[in-house]
Amino acid sequence: IIRTASPERWSGFYLAIQTLAQLGLATMLGVMAASAPAGFALLGAVTLAGLAAIPWLPHAFDRLEVHDDAGRMPPARGVLALLGVLLYLAFVVSVWVYVEPLASGNGIDAQTIHLIAPIALGMQVVGAAAATWLAGRLPPRRLVATVAGINLGLLALMASASSTAIFVAAVAAFGFLWLFVMPFQIPLVIAADPSRRAAGLIGGAQLTGSSLGPFAAGLLVGDANVFPVLWFGAACAVMGVAIMIGASRRREGGEAV
Repeated sequence: IIRTASPERWSGFYLAIQTLAQLGLATMLGVMAASAPAGFALLGAVTLAGLAAIPWLPHAFDRLEVHDDAGRMPPARGVLALLGVLLYLAFVVSVWVYVEPLASGNGIDAQTIHLIAPIALGMQVVGAAAATWLAGRLPPRRLVATVAGINLGLLALMASASSTAIFVAAVAAFGFLWLFVMPFQIPLVIAADPSRRAAGLIGGAQLTGSSLGPFAAGLLVGDANVFPVLWFGAACAVMGVAIMIGASRRREGGEAV
């Protein structure tokens, strides 16, 4: 994806397909909820299907025209941009893993809470599809900053939703923005490191942030109060976006993003 002419568009395709698969598998596992062995058997079958596809994967990448030293470490700007990506995903996943206790803390009934995850997953698919359609038509830096501001507002709604509908709508919008903005982070990382070596490591930064974020958030919350995760998420979002935008700023003789 990083080696294509429109990486943000292909990233949107990838995220949409990936999330559709998650939604389908989650739905099937929900149907099998009464039979744990059947659920594990389904996961095993999906894993085997993935292994069966390995012979058709490419054995090597085409060489990029912009550089021919792919084995080298990214420059400092690229590493800084990756840190921004890491912090942003730490924000997203930290809040996501605590959505159900946040809903309970807002007095939302259990039946509605069970609907939140499928609704959010569906909105993630819509968000990735929207990113695919709008890729190349919106300024990435301004979009990433705008989405961060909207997310801060959504966190405020999750903290003190006056009704079930408001909380569910906030989580649905959160799910939409989650995958909508991720493809637009790629041009910022490429602007920070035009060699695209840093951009090739975005997946690792995302997964690391997705793991470290909930781990760190777990140190701040307790059984009786999970709302501090919203403050933690807000701090990670602000720092992550600030770092990404700062790392991608115009350099002398360079191009604007």
